[in-house]
Parts: sequence; structure tokens; C-alpha cells
Amino acid sequence: ALRAALDSLEQRVVERTAALAESELKFRRLAEGTRDILYTIDCEGAFQYLGPQLAEYGFDPVQLVGQPFLHFIYPDDLEAVQANFLASLAAETSLPVIFRVNTPTQGIRWFEERGSSNRDARGNMVGFTGIIRDITETRLAADTLRESEEKYRKLFETETDLIVLLDAQTGRALDANEAALRAYGYTREEFLTLPPEGYSAEPEASLALLNRVLEKGRAHARLRWHRRKDGTLIPLEVHAARYSWRGRDIICGVGRDISDQL
Repeated sequence: ALRAALDSLEQRVVERTAALAESELKFRRLAEGTRDILYTIDCEGAFQYLGPQLAEYGFDPVQLVGQPFLHFIYPDDLEAVQANFLASLAAETSLPVIFRVNTPTQGIRWFEERGSSNRDARGNMVGFTGIIRDITETRLAADTLRESEEKYRKLFETETDLIVLLDAQTGRALDANEAALRAYGYTREEFLTLPPEGYSAEPEASLALLNRVLEKGRAHARLRWHRRKDGTLIPLEVHAARYSWRGRDIICGVGRDISDQL
């Protein structure tokens, strides 16, 4: 009976060892077959495993095992990443975080980390496993777009001509610069609720101008009369063009007060 029990135990050990080897082989294949960097860290924040993709950035994944991951975080991001790690320990789940690393071969790169907690046989958390994804290009594109929009907004607000952006389908205002709001006498909130004819003293002529823009892509009127909030009239020379803005088909109208020319 003892021999049978030992034989059964040995067979179970062999089977589990084979299953473990197969599981580790699958993990290695997954780790090596993706551009994302797989990682494992313990509850002290020390690396236990790093995918081979890290070599592309000039790091030796094997030599980094046992080292604290915080040593590699860009100084400006260190405080936020450390706070995220402590919060993840308290919540016993990995919380996503974005950070920079000054890599030996590719300079400063942006990374996004996502993972889950590791637990032992008793259910106690022993660390985290997840992926680290290079998001540098996406991040730089977003920063470039934000800077472009900031430049646009500064130009938009400092322009002395009246600028109004209209929805090409409805003719309603989507935005107006400060010069237009001052000239018409409305707050931004009031102006954006006006119907298309709300500030035109010549609704039919204004509609015809919009239709020309929709048909030709641009139009010009030497004189159009618009109406202020107090009812007084403004003579404007108007240029309008159609283009795409934030995924919408819009008309940009630019008006110049020509009162001194009449």
C-alpha cells in the first residue's frame, strides 16, 4: 500500500511538473511574441521578471531582476508612480499608470502599465504581473495636437476681426471670438443659443451667402448688415469658408467692421 501511494505521488509530481513546464513555455512564448513588455514585481517593488523586448531600449532584462522598478522612473514622474504603487498595494490590485523612462538607446520614452495582482496558494497577494506598453508616439501626437489647439485658441481670441464658427448643416454658431462677442454685445453662452438669423439684419442675404459657401467652398460679401443685442446695426465685410474642424463640417465666417468706410 505504501509503495502504491509513493508511486501515485511520484506520478502526480511528474504530471504537475510537466504541466508547470508547459505553462511556463506558454508564458515565455507570449512574453517573446508581443511588442509589449511583460513584467512581474513583488510587493517590495523589485522586478522578478522582465520581457526580452526591454533589450530594444538598451536594458538587460536579466540584470534588472531583483532591482526596484522605481529606480528607472523619470524623476518628474517618480512621486506619482510611487503613490500609484502604494495605492495598488492598499487596494490589492494593480492600478494603471503612465510614466517616462530615460532609456540608454532611445532617450526618454512614455510607457503605460496595466496589470493584476499575484497571489500565493493561500490567497495572499505577493506582487503584480502585467504589461508595459510604449505609448511615446501616441503621447507626442496628443501633445502636438494640444499645443496646436492652444496656438489656435490664442490666435482666435486675439484676432480683432469678428470670427464665428458655424455648423454647416444647421447654421448655428459653434464658437465665437472675443471680438465678435464684444461687437454683438452677447455673452458666449447667449451667442451660442441664437438661431442663424439671430444676429443678421438680412437673413435671406446671409442664407444665400452660406449656400454659396456650401456650394463653392468659400464666399465673400462686401457689405452685410448684422444686428447687435441692443438692436443697432453693424456694417460688415464678410469672408466665409468651409472646412473640417474637430470632425465636423463647419463654416468659418470672418467679419470686419467697415463703419468708417460708409
